[in-house]
Amino acid sequence: MSEETFMAATKDVANLVSQGKVNSARARLVNLVLAEREKERQANESQAEKQVDELASFIMREWPGEPSQDEGAVKTAIRVMHASLVSAAEPSASEAITLFMGWLTCRDKVSGPFSSRHHAGEAAELVAEYYNGQGWAKPRHDSDAWGKMEVKRLA
Repeated sequence: MSEETFMAATKDVANLVSQGKVNSARARLVNLVLAEREKERQANESQAEKQVDELASFIMREWPGEPSQDEGAVKTAIRVMHASLVSAAEPSASEAITLFMGWLTCRDKVSGPFSSRHHAGEAAELVAEYYNGQGWAKPRHDSDAWGKMEVKRLA
């Protein structure tokens, strides 16, 4: 509210009070406050719309292929950021193998040998110990699926 508007409203309310119209003065004050709040709400809404538009432009500029779903800029941003956080928190398969082998070779305890001629339970237990220690999710595949997977033998 401008200073001029405030001064005029103050004078208006004072005149109403001096005339004994206290309820009218209260109503005038309430209407002034409501009008000010409405102006603030509209300004905030306009600012929010501008920010959502900026967010949508950022998503389309920075994330190729997005928006891939018809869900609005805010939900798209939440989905994309969540996916980014999840992928940053968990290593890729090749990184996990490298990290595991680093851990395995730095242990004081000797492990192995590991081959098709030896009991493989120890290797599976070591893998589980490692991913549990890292706080990673368990493998997504059930044991039946693992048994059906083909392991490529390298020469």
